[in-house]
Amino acid sequence: MIYKRRIITTLGSGVVVEILNKIAPLLIIFLAQSKLGLESFGYALFGISVMEVAVAWVNFGYSNYGIIEVQKGPKVLASVFPSVVILKSLHFLIVTLVLGFVFYLTPGYRQYFLLILSLSAVNFATVLDSVWVYAARQKLSTANLLLGGSRLLSLVLIVVFVQKPEDALLFAVLTMMAPAVFGLLTFGFTYQKALANLPSVSDVARVFKGALPFAGAVIVSILLDRLDVVYAESLGGAAGAGIYAGCVRIAHSLTQTANAILSTFFSEAVTTLGARREDRYLHISLSFWTLMMLLSPALFGVWFVGEELLYLLFGSAFAGAGNILGILIGGVCVSLVFNTFGQQVLMIEGRVRVYNYALLLSLLGASVFAYIGGKLGGFVGIAVGMLCGKLLGCSLVLWAARRFLPQLPWQEALLTLLPGLGMASFLFVFKVTGMVHQLFWGASVFALIAFLLNRKKFAGIRGA
Repeated sequence: MIYKRRIITTLGSGVVVEILNKIAPLLIIFLAQSKLGLESFGYALFGISVMEVAVAWVNFGYSNYGIIEVQKGPKVLASVFPSVVILKSLHFLIVTLVLGFVFYLTPGYRQYFLLILSLSAVNFATVLDSVWVYAARQKLSTANLLLGGSRLLSLVLIVVFVQKPEDALLFAVLTMMAPAVFGLLTFGFTYQKALANLPSVSDVARVFKGALPFAGAVIVSILLDRLDVVYAESLGGAAGAGIYAGCVRIAHSLTQTANAILSTFFSEAVTTLGARREDRYLHISLSFWTLMMLLSPALFGVWFVGEELLYLLFGSAFAGAGNILGILIGGVCVSLVFNTFGQQVLMIEGRVRVYNYALLLSLLGASVFAYIGGKLGGFVGIAVGMLCGKLLGCSLVLWAARRFLPQLPWQEALLTLLPGLGMASFLFVFKVTGMVHQLFWGASVFALIAFLLNRKKFAGIRGA
């Protein structure tokens, strides 16, 4: 059974918060680049990208494992939650020591040593991040509000305190403060109910073993999203990382909203264990349709407004980077389709190993293709290489997921991609110029075509 009302409530609160999540990163990027300059901006974003990979090693696969385990009964939380906190603390200690040694002993990266240590100190709070408890209890709307407040606090502090290029380290710390504060808030609302008893060694060992199959997916996924920034830094230094990472940050602003959608549907998907294939298909098709309705206008529209958007945010330093942004958004879309079917079909069906194989295929392909692409085509070549690698893994996920569904939701793909294609055709044929006009006419045409093609779908949601 699909709990549409709960899904709509959670998505509704998520949309409100994600409006802030969309505006805040763009404002942060605009303010930071204008205050810091390209070199310091790239320095900060490179450190943030490295730290986001480190956080994935700390989080491991505990969130996904915890969400599924808690479904077995309310008493399970009392043993799983403290075990997760203990294990994440150990991960944090190991990862921090490894990063410290690597960045101190490697001459080319020693300039980032203080930055990495500072961000590591801030990110200890992610050890306590308990958003997975909210997801397991289908209460993500509360978590969405906490996340929105954390992002708003981070934005205000950046506006007040980041004023000159020497504030690059401060900018990075304040940027990473949002997930840190979010982690503390979620823990503050959870620990009293879940830390009544300390776990036994066997409980901790059981949680670690249970999370192992999910860990590869978590770590490889973030590597796929951050590997290209490392390539860009090696190709163009801190300034090169600034140009490429600026485009990455804009593209990944889509990911935040999309991940809120995926988390909502994943938390509902675990309640459909053992459901009929037809019921599972209804769930996955609604999830896929919702995701693609979000991605379609960005996927097609970026080729018209991307260049002007980059100029507005960063100035002439980013001239010609519109193609990079367009390709990166294509990669984001592929990753999100990958995760939709990988998490809500393969993981739920216990085929985590296949999901991990697909991720590894993507990572290996992206590593090779991005390296070759960087040598041949610079930053654009890196972006194309990453996209090709992600397409390899996504193809494997779709092939594997097909056996658990009556069919893949090709109809939903057409119903959401055709409005984007129609919007792009309108802007191209009528040669609409100027970002404001392109956004207005593009959004109008997209909304009209989407409504005409999806009337039954909208009616079904409204009647839920």
